[in-house]
Amino acid sequence: MPRFVNRMAATFAALLCAGAPVAGQEMVPVDVLALHGQVPPPPSSPQEAYERAGCGQEGGCDAGRVFGPIEERFTAISHRLDAAQIAWSQRAQPSNAMQNMSQAELLELQKKLAAMSQAEQIEFATQLSRSQGAALAPEPPSVRAALDAARVMAEQLNALAISQRRETFLEVFTRLRAESEREHGVASAYATDDRWKDAVGLPGPEWEQAQIKAMEMHIIAENEYLDELRNAMNEEAARQNALFADFQKKLAASRYGAEAVNAMSRSQLLAAQQTILEAA
Repeated sequence: MPRFVNRMAATFAALLCAGAPVAGQEMVPVDVLALHGQVPPPPSSPQEAYERAGCGQEGGCDAGRVFGPIEERFTAISHRLDAAQIAWSQRAQPSNAMQNMSQAELLELQKKLAAMSQAEQIEFATQLSRSQGAALAPEPPSVRAALDAARVMAEQLNALAISQRRETFLEVFTRLRAESEREHGVASAYATDDRWKDAVGLPGPEWEQAQIKAMEMHIIAENEYLDELRNAMNEEAARQNALFADFQKKLAASRYGAEAVNAMSRSQLLAAQQTILEAA
């Protein structure tokens, strides 16, 4: 995730800058968690998948018809978050701490960030902000609440990453797809079994029924895969809601960080918001 590391590196560099209050900094007033609910669910059957992908239309099957619009929306919001972070960092003025860092120290900081998970990076920013607290103007209650929620969210994500007791959604998806492919392989092997051929290798009297049976096996395998994938997506949505809902609610209450008076606070909120976006 080099782009995320680069964004966080810019954030941490700015955390070493003067904590002067800022006004008018562009934020991104988007409920990113709600976007997750707009990701199209799996089709209920192979027939529905065929229809949703427009397989009978000009141009043939194209999953972009299903996922293209939401992917474009995610990309556009990600760019807005990036731009907001860059704009914030450009407003900051270096402090003595930043000026006194050698090139070697800056490189070491980048290496340290690259080795961290996203949750660890956000927690690092939170701890660094506390050490700079004396230089910051007091934040309003709404912003303090959002920052606290971002810290709790980072701690929970970090605990999950350390425990490694559960599969990620990508791992679940990969496992389910592999299991489904094995079942499809069994169906294909059934269809081509030598039992359905005559002495010279041509289709025998039972060949046609074997093909029908194999097709039924393919359909059963795909339906089972779609059911399990749908359940996995519902579980992932519930997990993400449990992790992110409190921060999202408090972020919205702070007008998505627009009420923050310190550039540092705004950057932390933007980083946490990007974490939710990248979880999709």
